Amino acid sequence: MDRIKKLCYNHFGDDCQITQITQSGSNRQYYRATHNTSTIIATISEDINENLAFFNIATAMQNAGIAAPKILAISEDQQCYLQNDLGDTSLFNIISDENIKQHTRSTLLEATIKALVYAQNELPKHLNFTNCYPQQQFDYNTIDFDLNYFKYCFLKPFIETFDEFRLQEEFKQLSNFLLSTNHLQGFMFRDFQSRNVMIHNNTPYFIDFQGGRRGPICYDLVSFINQARANFSDKQKKHLVEIYKTELHKYSDFNEEWFNQSIFLFSLFRGLQTLGAYGYRGLYQGKSHFKISILPALQTIDTILTDNKHTFTYLHSLIRKCRYKTITDNIKQSMERFNIKEGTNPQPNTTNKHITQPTTNEGCQNTLTVRIFSFSYHKGIIPKDISGNGGGYVFDCRALHNPGRYTEYKQLTGLDDKVINFLNKQNDVTYFLEQVINIIFMHVDIFLSRNFTDLQISFGCTGGQHRSVFCAENVATFIKSKFPNVTVIVQHQQLNVLKTI
Repeated sequence: MDRIKKLCYNHFGDDCQITQITQSGSNRQYYRATHNTSTIIATISEDINENLAFFNIATAMQNAGIAAPKILAISEDQQCYLQNDLGDTSLFNIISDENIKQHTRSTLLEATIKALVYAQNELPKHLNFTNCYPQQQFDYNTIDFDLNYFKYCFLKPFIETFDEFRLQEEFKQLSNFLLSTNHLQGFMFRDFQSRNVMIHNNTPYFIDFQGGRRGPICYDLVSFINQARANFSDKQKKHLVEIYKTELHKYSDFNEEWFNQSIFLFSLFRGLQTLGAYGYRGLYQGKSHFKISILPALQTIDTILTDNKHTFTYLHSLIRKCRYKTITDNIKQSMERFNIKEGTNPQPNTTNKHITQPTTNEGCQNTLTVRIFSFSYHKGIIPKDISGNGGGYVFDCRALHNPGRYTEYKQLTGLDDKVINFLNKQNDVTYFLEQVINIIFMHVDIFLSRNFTDLQISFGCTGGQHRSVFCAENVATFIKSKFPNVTVIVQHQQLNVLKTI
């Protein structure tokens, strides 16, 4: 902290207020220093080699006219440095905020892709790659490290026994593809995703590029479009790829067929590397942000491999086992937490603080009725519990990817096949429903064992037309399939639909 205070004092010529910024996935510590109305960002990192790589790339970016943080001061021990403050709004924040117009989001996404192509092709003219760290270029060691990262930090904690020789043969095949000389080369950011793009004065700025090196530029494109929690639709991904190719044609004539094959190969490789990171940060270090990203990432890789059915079949089978185990473990954890034994109905447990004692419904033999609603937050009408018992759940679906953003879905609803297909492909929707179903499974099972008669579940979204309807239908189908004797009533308020299943 003393080094930061000294650097900031030298920069401002006076004392300033220093506040720590929430730490990201790295071991670097960030602070914001404020003096009057001026602010700067201070960073502490003990990895001097990484710091030097960052300084060199940042300087090259400035010389190449690429929007990135400007280094303002560096401590004598090179473990602390200052850079200009780009604010707190990342591109991820922008694309996740439904209150921001679709046109604005699309414009910034396209601007980011164009800036990426420019940086990948112009930066090598200003950068000495020998200063890159830990690798000067993408090579076999990089591939081997990342595939082993996936195998040892993610796969082994999930599946104790598997055929390592068979998996290794597919890894060799993948490595040979990735190292082909046909891939276009340039500056490779290596961790290019929407969280590492800051929006400052309506301009995309690149950050966290200290791991950059010479390599196949396609890697950055697939890192960006396949970021699990960005939830880009297939249509969005295709559009961004087309923008990228149009810009790239300004620098190179390339084979379109080989480029499309590269998209598949690097999407798979990047996905495996990402799972390795999620395993290390989430499973070993226990960071919740990475844990909740595992299931969406598995879904993404499953989709990639499904679209290329005749390649890496053993790896695909392992990914599906991990995905199934993740879902199963989530359900088992919920059951264990509430003292539910698999295959049996739970008994009332007076010592379990999570379960309250029944009221007037205990001892009744009535059939359980579950009422499921979809509604609009925009209309401000959350369904009332007509049973008189109170309780139940209200789930907010507004954080999910919204098909209502797109013209082709605006006039449709969550009951239409096109909307259903769209939402079924969204990783965040899949993850959300899996978590909701864990809770509902536990609750319905307990209510049946205690002879409760009513449970209400409501799903709300902005217009009550797409996401809430889709979620309500899925949960209703699940309850009826698992508990056939339960009466399930579904009401979509904005659609004027009422039915019993």
